[in-house]
Amino acid sequence: MDYAVLICRSLLGLVFAVSALSKLRGRAPFAEFATSIRRLGIVPRGSVTAAAAGILVAEVAVVVALAVPATVPAGFVLAAAVLAVFIGTISAAVRRGTTAPCLCFGASSRTLGPRHIVRNTILLAVSLAGGAGGVFAGAGPLEPAGLALGLFVAAVLTVLIIRMDDLVGLFADPP
Repeated sequence: MDYAVLICRSLLGLVFAVSALSKLRGRAPFAEFATSIRRLGIVPRGSVTAAAAGILVAEVAVVVALAVPATVPAGFVLAAAVLAVFIGTISAAVRRGTTAPCLCFGASSRTLGPRHIVRNTILLAVSLAGGAGGVFAGAGPLEPAGLALGLFVAAVLTVLIIRMDDLVGLFADPP
């Protein structure tokens, strides 16, 4: 169980770290992210920058909480809460027919859609599984080979999740 929790913890930490960093690098990524939030039409215009900053702070908080052993359970709970908000927001935007791009991991021309709801639902399940698994995890040390394999699996899954739009486009979009 310890290795499953390690994979869940690492996967979520990496996904949230990449998401947060993507909003800070480049010429004006935070402003572009805030604009995409405005385009969703869910947050009042005067609160868009605060909402964008709140999302960024929440993402960083998840990373920190999952990185510190004493706060890992809180990190799983916070990740689940943030993902639930993302799922609800994206669902509302999709129902309204909003055509805002997904800037979850940096610049993208792909419109938010059902695949983003599915992705975040999978991540929500990962956070719930990690939190539940942590209750049953032992306190013993992890073996180096198991630790390396767990981190490798988390890294591969992270890349697949982050590049999901590209992978879906590769198989779904006509040439």
